[in-house]
Order: sequence, then C-alpha cells, then structure tokens
Amino acid sequence: MPWQPDGTRMALALARCSRTVCAQSAGAVTYAVLPPCRIADMSDDDDPFYSPTLKPQPARVARPGETLFEFVRASDRAPMSCELPFHAESYGWEAQFFERDELFYSRGGFVTRALAVQWAEEERTAMEGLQRGSRS
Repeated sequence: MPWQPDGTRMALALARCSRTVCAQSAGAVTYAVLPPCRIADMSDDDDPFYSPTLKPQPARVARPGETLFEFVRASDRAPMSCELPFHAESYGWEAQFFERDELFYSRGGFVTRALAVQWAEEERTAMEGLQRGSRS
C-alpha cells in the first residue's frame, strides 16, 4: 500500500499491526528497526551469543525409543537391539539398530509405526540370514 497524503493508509497500517512503530517524515513512512515494545522485551540479564561469559547450553538428553527386540549376533556374539522412537508428525517413526549399545544404523521417516516395525523385522531377518549363510 503506498502512502497517501491524507494519512488514511498509515492509520490502517497502525490499526492492523500494533507492534510496528511508524512515523511520518517529510512525506514518507519510516519504520523503526527495533520497535520500543521489542526493546522492552529484551533483558539485560541475557548475554548475546558472542559473549565470552556466555554459559553453555545444557547437553541434550536422548529420549530412548520403545525397544522392539533384542538378539545376539551369532558371528561375533555382539548384543544387538532395535528401538522405535517417535519424532512427532513432521518426521514420524524411526527404526534404530544398536550394536553393543552404540548406534549401528537407522532409517526414519516412516509414516506409521507398523511400517517401521515391518522394515525392522525385514532387516533383522536379513541380518540373521547373513549370519546363517556365513556359517556354511
């Protein structure tokens, strides 16, 4: 909306956005870089991200998923397990395989839990088939 000399457009803009501070200056509309309401929201206690005295964020705590199954790999007797964590609707279900409690591999983005379980069971069958095949 271009500014009009009668100021009607500016009044409409001010009525629609209460957080934006507008000022009329020599026939033009200018906007503040940081409105006073935003400056008031800032706290003096908060250090900027580049401050040398900034305290580090606490470490992320991993949320374990539901344990689907556990087995012992026959080739080297390594304990294996499979977990199914849910990462909300935006990502879905993930199947994670662990070897000796360390992440071995995973696949995610399953829309339903049933699809994640099906893939995990197929992977387990393939791993057991490789183990049986290596003995002969």
